[in-house]
Amino acid sequence: MASFEINMVGEDALLKMLTSLENSDQTHPRIINAAAGPLESALKAESNRHMRTGAMAGSIKATDAKKAPKSGDYYTVVRATGKDNQSIGPDGKQRTRKKAVRNMAKMAYIQYGTSRMGQDPIIERAVQSSRNDVLAAMQSEYNKILSEGGG
Repeated sequence: MASFEINMVGEDALLKMLTSLENSDQTHPRIINAAAGPLESALKAESNRHMRTGAMAGSIKATDAKKAPKSGDYYTVVRATGKDNQSIGPDGKQRTRKKAVRNMAKMAYIQYGTSRMGQDPIIERAVQSSRNDVLAAMQSEYNKILSEGGG
């Protein structure tokens, strides 16, 4: 029978790197935060198609990665934030609303429609169009973590 032997060069460095990857509290948030940028850009681009005052598209932001208390998974949220008290009247002039409207509500009206307005799935399109960029950003950050010695 034949004999097979592997001699690993840098075996200690490899083991150290693999062990340090177990520290998910440092590595996973970095990877998740890297993914938020491309999705945020795609959602802003989709929202710009519905721009009137620009408040909703300008308010889209990603949160920092957080750890879910029950599952322990990391996540980020990309959403419209804040309120807008400006509107565009039928005559095309900008007016001040009596009561401000949350930008997230505007996004929901566009996404799901209303009784007077059809739906336009901007969130779904943003997710689909940014998928490859999100995966590439996550892979790039992961590779950076590996090159740094695992986190």
